[in-house]
Amino acid sequence: MEPLLALALAMVLDAWIGDPVWPYHPVRLIGRVAMVLESFWRRLMPKSERLAGVFFGLSVLAIVAASVGGLYLLPWVLRLPIEAAVTYFCLAYGCLFDETLAVVDRLKEGDLTGARRRLRFLVSRDVSRETESGLARAAIETTTENMSDGIVAPLFWFAVGGAPAALVYKAVNTLDSMVGYRNEKYERFGWFCARLDDVANYVPARLTGLIMVFAAAVFRRDYRGAWRAWRRDAQKGPSPNGGIPIVVFAGAEGLVLGGDCLAGDGSVVRVPTVGEGRTVIGYRDVHLALMYLSAVTLFAFGVSAVVVVLT
Repeated sequence: MEPLLALALAMVLDAWIGDPVWPYHPVRLIGRVAMVLESFWRRLMPKSERLAGVFFGLSVLAIVAASVGGLYLLPWVLRLPIEAAVTYFCLAYGCLFDETLAVVDRLKEGDLTGARRRLRFLVSRDVSRETESGLARAAIETTTENMSDGIVAPLFWFAVGGAPAALVYKAVNTLDSMVGYRNEKYERFGWFCARLDDVANYVPARLTGLIMVFAAAVFRRDYRGAWRAWRRDAQKGPSPNGGIPIVVFAGAEGLVLGGDCLAGDGSVVRVPTVGEGRTVIGYRDVHLALMYLSAVTLFAFGVSAVVVVLT
């Protein structure tokens, strides 16, 4: 029952405290290690960026795995709080819910400036010129997409291998967010980390989609439309995983999501549209996304807890 207790404690901490701004946060430490190792491997293998990227990714993951590899050698009185803390740092429900709710509150008040300011904590795109509908769309897209890699995937990997597996997954996800870009600097160097992230998220993304379809049925929304949209639109984007929760929500709620947006540097990012129906979106739709977020979190926790108990 120890892993189950650690998982439950982690969920309570995440919902209660959220993601703390702490210099020794494991994800921030992984990022610092990755920055050092990126420079090291680029200098060591300047003529083979692809191979350097492979060694870079493997070396970061090896360090992360080694840092938690001895967790189960500790006595349970030490192991339990460490396991709970590591798992807590891998989850993003509390922070995602609170930040999205802050955007909802400002949109409801008509405070577009405040909504843009709060949305910058959630998205990397430039939202300075977005309308109310554009801000709501951005909030929905980031909330639904993060249901998978911020909640379901860590819980899935915890069920597979406990807190160490969850942290290694988080490292994979962090590396993808750092180097998994299709630009001149990272097209070759970051390809391995990007593909590794696709593999790590393949099953969790589809579990997220299934849970959302089930939630749509429970909420008496258009679950059939959610399923149709998944089959029709999920692979329109560049990622085999990230679009699934967005598409399912669009289908369930009869919305059109996606469309071109501005990157942080002001360049236009071409994003295909998904779903069909309304194109004008408001704060009520974002609030619905929060309902799905909570439902997905509870269901994924329940499934993970059952797997942990049975294994």
